[in-house]
Amino acid sequence: MPRTAQANEKIRNQKKKLILKKSLILFARNGYSAVSIDDIAKACNISHGLLYHYFKTKEDVFNCLINEMQVRIDNLISQYDEDKPVESLTNLMDTLLNLLHSTEEPNMPALIYIFLNMHADNEIKNKRNQIYDFDRSNINNFTMKIYRLVKSGQDKGLFVEGNTRKLAYLLCSSILGLSLVAMKGHEFTDNFPTVDMVMKIVIKD
Repeated sequence: MPRTAQANEKIRNQKKKLILKKSLILFARNGYSAVSIDDIAKACNISHGLLYHYFKTKEDVFNCLINEMQVRIDNLISQYDEDKPVESLTNLMDTLLNLLHSTEEPNMPALIYIFLNMHADNEIKNKRNQIYDFDRSNINNFTMKIYRLVKSGQDKGLFVEGNTRKLAYLLCSSILGLSLVAMKGHEFTDNFPTVDMVMKIVIKD
């Protein structure tokens, strides 16, 4: 009996999820530049022809992953009020740490790592017409949100004095580094700092 349209769509969605899952691991472990469309096909144990049925290029695969993370980050940072810098920044850092700890979303550390590390890959910078537009990417929105929260806390005398941009960069780098560790496995997150420890970077004693 031939498969129904609904069954075909289910199979298609499952295959697409597999491609994205395997690609995510490859991009996170090896970097965007080092991954080829051949690598993705091999990791998924499928032919090039079948892979092209879902994604034409590795840029298409990468964009799909980044778009997913963009929506998550955009929804996340929109919740926080810059007039309440301590509460907002604490909650934001706590949410990110919980995402890295999450057993329900085991791919989240890799997604966060790729998203925050986009600026470090020269191929992404050099192919802005094909790859997700870095200049308008929500990575800028995310880092600027951190910057504005830190600046607001400094203006209110609640955060330590110093170069605001460097303090914001230190916070972002902390999450980036922890996401890299979390990619090794959930057992490695047991030694992660608490949100209070992370906030000691900026909060006055």
